Amino acid sequence: MNAFLNRPKKRNNALPTLMEIPWVEKYRPRKVEEVAFQNEVVSVLKKVVEGADLPNLLFYGPPGTGKTSAAVALCRQLFRNIDTYHDRVMEMNASDERGINIVRNKIKEFARRAVSSHLPDGSPVVGLKVIILDEADAMTSPAQAALRRTMERESRTTRLKWICQNENIDFDPLAIDELIELCDGDMRKSITALQTISSCHKKLVPTNIRQFLGALPDDVVEQFLAACRSSDHDQLYTCVESIRREGYGECEMRILDGANEFLQLLDFGTVVMEQFKVSL
Repeated sequence: MNAFLNRPKKRNNALPTLMEIPWVEKYRPRKVEEVAFQNEVVSVLKKVVEGADLPNLLFYGPPGTGKTSAAVALCRQLFRNIDTYHDRVMEMNASDERGINIVRNKIKEFARRAVSSHLPDGSPVVGLKVIILDEADAMTSPAQAALRRTMERESRTTRLKWICQNENIDFDPLAIDELIELCDGDMRKSITALQTISSCHKKLVPTNIRQFLGALPDDVVEQFLAACRSSDHDQLYTCVESIRREGYGECEMRILDGANEFLQLLDFGTVVMEQFKVSL
């Protein structure tokens, strides 16, 4: 009866106080200068913060030496606003999936997202995005290869976009991807082509890139492959003649080099046709 009359005591459901926060988090460095016993690393990271030019960085060393803390502190100084930090920094720890799908989906999409060099209030901010990949050695081999390609491709794309913005060139983002693909990663060739095309066209679009570099449109390539699959030599002959008459830059270049593009295309098509027969 007494237990019924006396109300039960309320439980203390208050949130953990600052004293209950793990000391590892409580005393984690907030600035690069606070990273202890890593003088050489700190001096390099200071230059990164001062120049606001962030390359791809690889931190290695025994556990507990401050690898993750140094990376987080660097990002805190680059993106001082907490909202900007969460928007432009993606942290992946050891518990996350490390297969190739995480690179193709999560990392690739995050890297492709455009960011501004100004905040909504107009204040300047570093126009970069950062991916902190903790324990990168735990990634599978296919995921590491995919990540390397993403890093190389996005690095070139960023440089070319920066040149376009610096030269006040109106461009389609797909045109930059097309330029990188057709130039096969050659940065010098990409920049030279970019300068030449921009002098002839007011806006860079994929069609302009393909025309300048003499690349065949995708639909023409599909028609050529369809003619090869048909095993019909007359259809292949007609398709090759159509490509030759269009006068694409690569074909014209081979004429100047003394080659006969019609015979070369016909020979190539015949070889492809035979391969289709073998595969069937």
